Amino acid sequence: MAPRLARVMQNDAPSPKSALALLRFEIICHLKTLRQEGVPLAECLRAASSRPWPEPDGKYYSCRTLETWWYDSAKSGYTGLTGKSSRADAGKSSSIDEETGAWIIQKIQENPKTPLQVLHRHWQQHGHDLPSISSIYRYLSSVPTSASACSTPSPTTPGAKAKSSASSAPSNKTSKPPCVSKTQKMNPTLEAHLRAWGLRHAPFTADGKNPATILPAESHREARDLLDTTAALRGVMLLTGAPGSGKSTLLKTWMNALEPKRHLPLLITQSSLSASGVMEILLAKLGERPRFKRSASLLVLEKHLTDIHPLTLVLILDDAQNYPAPALEEIRMLLGLGGQERSAFALVLAGDEYLLGSLRLSIQRALFTRISATAVLAPLAREQIAAHLNTQVARAGLERDIFEPAAIDLLAEASQGNPRTLDLLAQAAWLAAARGSATTIQPEHVHIALRQVPAANAKLTTT
Repeated sequence: MAPRLARVMQNDAPSPKSALALLRFEIICHLKTLRQEGVPLAECLRAASSRPWPEPDGKYYSCRTLETWWYDSAKSGYTGLTGKSSRADAGKSSSIDEETGAWIIQKIQENPKTPLQVLHRHWQQHGHDLPSISSIYRYLSSVPTSASACSTPSPTTPGAKAKSSASSAPSNKTSKPPCVSKTQKMNPTLEAHLRAWGLRHAPFTADGKNPATILPAESHREARDLLDTTAALRGVMLLTGAPGSGKSTLLKTWMNALEPKRHLPLLITQSSLSASGVMEILLAKLGERPRFKRSASLLVLEKHLTDIHPLTLVLILDDAQNYPAPALEEIRMLLGLGGQERSAFALVLAGDEYLLGSLRLSIQRALFTRISATAVLAPLAREQIAAHLNTQVARAGLERDIFEPAAIDLLAEASQGNPRTLDLLAQAAWLAAARGSATTIQPEHVHIALRQVPAANAKLTTT
């Protein structure tokens, strides 16, 4: 009986293939749990790919692999997880030979105004066996982009079947080098406007090279002071204001100005995170891998905060009014991590005007009682609007007043002092003036902008 029992026990052990299917099923169940908590699928996949499966000494799987399993399970259930999943283009080489590459470049030269995505779709519809669009982009970036290097024609068509010229895209006889890139150059019309006005970049906008500045409103300066105090004392601060009042701009500008030897600012903008998602994204931003068990993740976070001492972690949650109650409760409990007298980190909650009222509810009462400072960003006053506009123009490289007084009055009334609406209107008015070859922005240009910016004051009648 003993040998028989041993054989039965051996048969009960899952095969490697079944064990892998069970592991995949466990991961899918974990993803479904996160999805039921309202976490976006992309965020679920990133979180699952950042930890080992099934145990801390297990194996890591990429987001693409997990996504394949997810859709296999959705399509065929557990059966879809038992076999090895394969991509639709499995076994097909992504490399491009010289003959195929020359044909692609020739077709791009013949159709210089047609986007590559459109050409690729057209070629596929006519039976051309080509690699993916990403492979073509990689190939084009690796070959010379001059016309002489890209003008070698090839009489044959790639793929199993050669097609006649009638099946190709409509030909444009203008010959241009195939300067195809995912990063497009500046619009030539906009570039002409900037040269005509003597501007370095488009005014009333911010980018990586031209970051935004703190607005001249008194409420913004007071909020900046409170943010400094909150970071120094590891407090909890509430920053509220209407949409477009400059909360995100103020926070990002303030974060960039923090002393890196004293503070470590972290900004989280995914307000749909669940309680477990908050922990995972926090660890990921700190460079740590989230653990399967919450207790293990807490130990990792506590150790990291100890290792970075005396640096103070400053956690900033944008759009905090959209966070579910369990996520905010998780953050509140993390403040007491380590059992120290001071909070484990400084916390800034930024949101709309009703954020404070929602925290007064009993479910958030514990977090509400920890708030040490509040700041409300007010709209720009009428006398501050002209200074704000002139500052934006000066940052773009033009040291003169370009707004007529009547145009400023219209902008102030239409925007009601909201910085985002004001900048959108001012930029649209500048574009209208530039298209009309004007050198100043006048009321008629603002009226044109009012028809383009729906957030503007609807009470104004346009001409």
